[in-house]
Amino acid sequence: MKLAASESQGHMPQLDALRFFAVLGVLISHFWTPQELPWLFADIDLGWLGVRLFFVLSGFLITGILLDARSLTETTSLTPVYLIGQFYIRRFLRIFPIYYLVIAIALMFNVMPGRELWGWLVSYTSNIYITVHSTWMGVFSHFWSLVVE
Repeated sequence: MKLAASESQGHMPQLDALRFFAVLGVLISHFWTPQELPWLFADIDLGWLGVRLFFVLSGFLITGILLDARSLTETTSLTPVYLIGQFYIRRFLRIFPIYYLVIAIALMFNVMPGRELWGWLVSYTSNIYITVHSTWMGVFSHFWSLVVE
């Protein structure tokens, strides 16, 4: 059954709890070791699980957006190229301003290793840096997830 554009899901508050647990898993794995909280970790990498859960949620939501766009092409005169362009413009406006603001502030305050890595950061290629150099980027390591997504 196809949903009309007006029947799209919109915000699904029930997913907020899953987002919370995804972020919580990553935070716990960053701030505590399995030796400090053995009862919590129980042979589970909470960071790995949290990142995967977040990517699954993102994939689910993005797929819904793209399916809604496909439905719009069938019921309106909007073209797929236009709708995909709108999708990327919305993502750009939501992610890039804060992304580049954080980089600018980090460079102004000389947060290390920002001065050495600024080219990778501003070109949105930190995931390539991590792969090529087989190392993380210090306080900028988490940017890889934005680049991948």
